[in-house]
Amino acid sequence: MMTRRALPILTTAVLAAAVLCWSAPQQAWAVRQNFFFINLKVGTQDTGATGDTIIEALENDPTFGGPVQNPNREVVQRAVEFDFFVVPGDVLGLGLGIESGEYQSRYDFGDPTSETLKLQARSLLYLFKLFLRLGFVMPYVAVGSGNYYVRYEETNGRRAFRDSAPYVFTQRAGLRLLLGRFALLYETGRTDAPLTIEARPDAPRLELGGTFTNVGVSWAF
Repeated sequence: MMTRRALPILTTAVLAAAVLCWSAPQQAWAVRQNFFFINLKVGTQDTGATGDTIIEALENDPTFGGPVQNPNREVVQRAVEFDFFVVPGDVLGLGLGIESGEYQSRYDFGDPTSETLKLQARSLLYLFKLFLRLGFVMPYVAVGSGNYYVRYEETNGRRAFRDSAPYVFTQRAGLRLLLGRFALLYETGRTDAPLTIEARPDAPRLELGGTFTNVGVSWAF
């Protein structure tokens, strides 16, 4: 998982690349065209391989009545993203993205179910993007940070609160197929947004992010 120390290093590298692109000779990096995209995306995000400990902690809690009955950590997430691409030259470009996403998940414990954990998560991410324009095909890579918020609720009524992850890092690669003003979008990546549940005595870790795959549509203006 990406460490806290690696985040400023990567951010500095991206910003340095941006400065180099803009400071290169104008004949090579002249701005030819701007793109603005609104993207509507839906996909799946899987937290199962992140190593967080929340499910194990609740299974070991006697008040939760036993093992989780639906251990699949995959959720359906939906997002809206605004992209601003500045195209310096004919092929290589830099861009910025702002993405707002959300998902809900529920985990039942015991057989029959005695307790339930409900999560409602929202994210606001800021992305630096590097992309290629190859005719109607626009591949890209992106890194960024932002905020991840969650409403955490145990149905036994003892714990219900809102909190946010203190550290968020996202990385992804994608492909946009341009069809006039409209486009089709595919991307895959990973978001790290760990949160320690201080309200529980064992202070387990809940990962709000995970590996994800999204598909969507874009509109350019």
